[in-house]
Amino acid sequence: MKSLPDYYSGLGPFTEQFGQGLPSLCYHKIEEAPRGARIKGLYLLADLFAGQISELKIAGFHFLPPGLPGNSCMNRGISITFDDGFVSNWKSAMPLMKAHG
Repeated sequence: MKSLPDYYSGLGPFTEQFGQGLPSLCYHKIEEAPRGARIKGLYLLADLFAGQISELKIAGFHFLPPGLPGNSCMNRGISITFDDGFVSNWKSAMPLMKAHG
């Protein structure tokens, strides 16, 4: 298996892995990390999230609900999840997801 990058720099290094099974991306908070946040990597600015969603759509992926049965990877499906029910995710991420179908 190829070594994956330590940080997101584009879809390229993940293309092979995304072709196997149904990939699922999990996000924590779509907002700027507050000053003093212990784990800044749990936060993602809305414009970076929008860029990632746009890049996935341009690459031919379409968003599917988690746990969808069947061989969804054949259709370039991808699942986007959020590990907590933060209002910021609803306010920031939902409009971006709707805009990209």
